[in-house]
Amino acid sequence: MSFNLHSLISITNDMYTRNIRPYGNLLTLSRYYISFNKEEFNIACKKLYNFEKLNYSDMVLYDKVVFSAMGFDSYESMDYSEFEGADIVHDLSNPNVPEQYSDKYDFIIDGGTIEHISNPISALQCVHKMLKIGGTFYFNQPIFYGVNHGFFNFSPQFFTEYYKSNKYIINNMTIWCAEYDTEAKMTKTFKKINTSIKDMCGDNFRINTNYYYMMCGSVTKTNASTCNSSFVQENYKSAHKLEDNTKVIIETLARANSECRVFLYGTGYFSRSLISILNKENINKLNYGGILSNSSEEIGRGFMYGVNVYDISIVKPSDIIIIASLVYRDIIYDRIKYLENDGVKIIKLH
Repeated sequence: MSFNLHSLISITNDMYTRNIRPYGNLLTLSRYYISFNKEEFNIACKKLYNFEKLNYSDMVLYDKVVFSAMGFDSYESMDYSEFEGADIVHDLSNPNVPEQYSDKYDFIIDGGTIEHISNPISALQCVHKMLKIGGTFYFNQPIFYGVNHGFFNFSPQFFTEYYKSNKYIINNMTIWCAEYDTEAKMTKTFKKINTSIKDMCGDNFRINTNYYYMMCGSVTKTNASTCNSSFVQENYKSAHKLEDNTKVIIETLARANSECRVFLYGTGYFSRSLISILNKENINKLNYGGILSNSSEEIGRGFMYGVNVYDISIVKPSDIIIIASLVYRDIIYDRIKYLENDGVKIIKLH
């Protein structure tokens, strides 16, 4: 399997940041080879451990040569079959890894295998069982990489939610993109997109369909880490927090006076559910102003979930805004925090 040079550079950058060097036992999910041009080779020599010792004239470097040069003490590969010469044959759709590989590896690298596995959760469970406590898993997975490249194109939230819920340390999550050259039928050089995990999982992140997008991640297993297959997307966790947050809103409304109105900012599921609960408290008797939105379509409609929808311009200095979204809470706050300078109080629910 081809392995992108940008993936190796991403791994090395993570090691530099965490002040560690390649050591111990390494496992890769599949065999890898790396092809490159002279320019890419020169970049790699500056960024990769011991890469300058390798011979550019080969044009293609194989995994054992590269990882040995980088400094790993031992290297093994795992694959579904012996076709590419893997050291270990195991189907990652089966989470029952042979006992001799449990807690064996200091580093595991997936350069683009899990999207080809029919059960990606089982593959991640295999990784968990084989990784030592304190070990690091590096993965390079497609967000948008062609319709038929593999079984899956993953949302960034898939990995962030899986590893947060399973108590791994998330060291790094970055997105790389490359424009697809239709004439040459190949991708151009990958470039890193500077975006945070928050933005990556928010509504401001958009895909340009002329590009391929890959997610490079680094996570570390701890004593508390697990490999549970059941985890909930952040969007739907909010339903379990409705009761406490409704109390906050009712208390805020009760403190409001005739000069102060309270608005909910957000038009999603969480806002709808809060309004449903507030209606039971007889919302008409409370000093509730309505919903705020930045969507011209929703504002033009003027009415949503039985209440009025307004543009942010309606807010006065004495008013209170409650951000009725847990997923996009910080993004919304960044959008409207300037109002605090005018005396508007902004409450972020938790």
